[in-house]
Amino acid sequence: MPSSIVRPVVRSALFVPANRASWIDKAPGYGADALVLDLEDATPPDEKEAARGIVAERLAGLADQGQVVWVRVNEPDSEDLLPDLAAVCRAGLGAVCVPKVASAEQIVEIDREISYNEGANGVPLGTIGIMPLLETALGMVSALEVFRASPRVAYAGALAAAGADVQHALGYRWSEDFFESVTLRAHGLMASRAAGVFNPVTGLVASLDVDEVRRFAEQNRGLGYEGMLVIHPTHVPIVNEVFSPSVEEVAWAEDVLERYAAAESEARGAIVGSDGAMIDRAHVRTAEEIIERHRLVAAKS
Repeated sequence: MPSSIVRPVVRSALFVPANRASWIDKAPGYGADALVLDLEDATPPDEKEAARGIVAERLAGLADQGQVVWVRVNEPDSEDLLPDLAAVCRAGLGAVCVPKVASAEQIVEIDREISYNEGANGVPLGTIGIMPLLETALGMVSALEVFRASPRVAYAGALAAAGADVQHALGYRWSEDFFESVTLRAHGLMASRAAGVFNPVTGLVASLDVDEVRRFAEQNRGLGYEGMLVIHPTHVPIVNEVFSPSVEEVAWAEDVLERYAAAESEARGAIVGSDGAMIDRAHVRTAEEIIERHRLVAAKS
């Protein structure tokens, strides 16, 4: 299957209940890089059918505003999954978030269903992405195979949260330093990098404590993640800031590239940065990535 998925930088992905039309209409004003319209846990069972219609009616309008939109559908074994995909695989949808993924085979099957619905709804083939959500022990163990299962996998990583499905699956206890889930999140990050995922995304702080959100975001950025799921608009500016290159990072990158270019023009071998550290090609690649991400983030603003 050809893949022509557009993969924008996503620092923050804000969950919005799919059955709340007025909330969806206001959500682009919060500044999240992506909205996750939630047909799963945030939508009561007796409102799922109506919520599908709400989402289908709003996708094109949100895209016209420049808003990236993902939809969290119901889990692979649910009777709601196929109706979800039929309703939301339309123009304007960036990716389908698939909860409680347990195997690569599930992603392959969902890829097929998305292809069918792209054709049925007049969407160019291969343009809707997939974000697998690893919320089961089996899914986490199979992370690399899951992320490699389809060229549609556009964003990926490991989730962690207090009191949610991941905690239930593993039995950890949420703490102030998040130590209990570091290994889990690192494992998901390595799998996403090994699979060539463009923008690894993790999450999630269920609390409204903005200090906790910042600490969790900074820890995830330190691990190597580039984005995070959030549940409240107050989390968005914090997460956007943490996952954007800092002034210091950009200054370092510019210094490295300037010194490397000067050394090349003068045919010099050894290069030393303004901080006295040696610079090699790995530093240059890192600097180039920082400048490119800074450019993409600035373009959003």
